[in-house]
Amino acid sequence: MLVEFVAAQLFPFFLVFMRIGAGLMLLPPFGEGTVPARLRLHLALGLTLIVTPMVAPLMPELPGSVAVSAGL
Repeated sequence: MLVEFVAAQLFPFFLVFMRIGAGLMLLPPFGEGTVPARLRLHLALGLTLIVTPMVAPLMPELPGSVAVSAGL
């Protein structure tokens, strides 16, 4: 039961983190080598912590299989 609870809480966090991380890599000022990777990581984590509570109710349910997860 604890595993399902943790998975249900982390699933929206990781989806948002992947989106924000990809967006930061594509933005010209942050995607270049002038900004350290650790700073980009902290910025992505901070934005994820701010955005996740707002969008978590809109997220899809936790997928039941790995194949469905790969499609997300």
